[in-house]
Amino acid sequence: MSRPEQIDHVPQGGKLTLIYDSEDDVYRACARASSKQRGSWKADWAAPCAVTLNFVRGSRYCTLSDVKAGNAEVLSGCHRLRSREVAMHASTVKGGMELHDMIVFLIEATTKDRKAELAILLDSPSRVTHNGIIHGTIFP
Repeated sequence: MSRPEQIDHVPQGGKLTLIYDSEDDVYRACARASSKQRGSWKADWAAPCAVTLNFVRGSRYCTLSDVKAGNAEVLSGCHRLRSREVAMHASTVKGGMELHDMIVFLIEATTKDRKAELAILLDSPSRVTHNGIIHGTIFP
């Protein structure tokens, strides 16, 4: 699931399940281990379904190319799920955790035989955006 440079944030091969919680009107990101996973889920990811995301309605769905280009003006018009201040790994300050914003862009399927996709960006106030995006498929 993740790129090698993001392994300290999201373990490569790890799986996420997004569940809509209608009572709280949020999506819950539930991390789960897989047999092919490298590394372990840490910080907020270690607690069951602890990361919540809010739906932000845009005017359209982004394409994967839009997300890869990283143009904030274009991305601000896209449908997305967003969570602020998710602890993913230790910071350089002893005993501290680095907080990130997590933005999940919903990417519409380009053909009828393809499943819908998503692209996840991890933002850090201290580093802006981390290297690359996490790209996945939505399974029904």
